[in-house]
Amino acid sequence: MAYDNRRNEDDMKQTLLVGNGFTSQLIQEYANDCMMAIFKNEMRVLLDKANKLFEPLRYKVDSDSIKLILKQLGFSANYEQIFRNFFEEYGLVYETQQKHITSIENLLKIVRMFMKIGQFTESDFQQTRLLANKIYYNNGKFRAQNISESSRTALSKWLNTYQEIYTTNYDMILDDIYEQKVYHLHGGFQYKCRASQPLMNPVASDEAYLVWGISGEAKYEQMKAKGMAFPIHFPLVIEGSVLGGYLEALQKSTSEQIHIFGYSGENDQHINNAIVENSNIKEIIYYCSPEEASSNLNVKAYSINELFNRNKSKKTTLRSWDDVWSLIR
Repeated sequence: MAYDNRRNEDDMKQTLLVGNGFTSQLIQEYANDCMMAIFKNEMRVLLDKANKLFEPLRYKVDSDSIKLILKQLGFSANYEQIFRNFFEEYGLVYETQQKHITSIENLLKIVRMFMKIGQFTESDFQQTRLLANKIYYNNGKFRAQNISESSRTALSKWLNTYQEIYTTNYDMILDDIYEQKVYHLHGGFQYKCRASQPLMNPVASDEAYLVWGISGEAKYEQMKAKGMAFPIHFPLVIEGSVLGGYLEALQKSTSEQIHIFGYSGENDQHINNAIVENSNIKEIIYYCSPEEASSNLNVKAYSINELFNRNKSKKTTLRSWDDVWSLIR
């Protein structure tokens, strides 16, 4: 794949949206298994308790079985709502098929769910979030200098073909390489609050403003200015919040094409909706596994349309993430 030939088709203005699947492939410590291993060393008691509480829900393959277990666990008064919110909307159905809790974000969901029956406290949730900040800080190793020179050169050629870059990542790899401003939708280690402009240098992990949430609604509440209501209404009007302004900029972007890389869209309905509602975007290029990109079953294309193209007004194209990684790594 040649960057110029694949990315300047018809001279379309192009935007890139990047998620944590990008950083985790460049810096090993950002892989979920590495982060969970660190968490276990720091807060083993809480993690073991969360795994034990969730254990009865593992390997259940239908909604009725999950709901029955929820009733038995003590959610008898609101088990239907718990199932809809945490398993369907927030994605904990995935965790039911895993041996252990697989990610910090899903751990936060499980802690929040069991808070509803008194098994965890708000202090437990906040301590988990603070440790998550520390783990993502990675002892300050979240800059372009922490990846190889050859990767930095290749990334520069790729990233700088885009007119805009948005990301949900907290690290500063993109900022170090991209020659324009990077829009950190969920804050990062150069932000001290949602209303502040990014600093030139990172702050300490406990001073950084990072958006953590078990759902798109919770994340949006942390991004927006005070006094705004959920659900989100378009066009967005967000005053006094830099992060909220970034979301508004995505919804109003004049790019005709958006490339989505390393971003699943799970629990980020506020971002997905901004893409759906942007009538300027004519095509979505989504990078996925080679098998999904080449499949004739269109399963992945259907799920991508459900996330980003519900009104079917945009063209959806799947490309293999190997097209990019083969040139970077």
